[in-house]
Amino acid sequence: MRSLLTEQEKDTKNQIFLYADKAIYKTNIEDILFLKAEVDYVNVVTVEREVLVLDSLQNWSEKLRQFNFNRAHRSYIINLDQIEKVSGNQVFVKGNILPIGRTYKQDFLEALRKTGLF
Repeated sequence: MRSLLTEQEKDTKNQIFLYADKAIYKTNIEDILFLKAEVDYVNVVTVEREVLVLDSLQNWSEKLRQFNFNRAHRSYIINLDQIEKVSGNQVFVKGNILPIGRTYKQDFLEALRKTGLF
């Protein structure tokens, strides 16, 4: 019985609730592809949908720090597990081409190396 509880606890720790448009969306963190800053909002792009949340990218950077996310640009946080390719100053994530900012590039590549995928 204890192992079942532990598995359930692990599942809920990898999920977040996104509040937007008077609705709450339950989302698995590993399904998030990237987050994009949009003025006072953050567009959370997942495998299934896009959810526009009233928040700052800085807050999301702190929330997702413990997971495999990294800031690649002042307007983007990317799930490192979802990257298909990095070419020059661009990251390819599930058909999306995202920029890598000059000031973030070194830290971004270092975070990619630490995953062991690079």
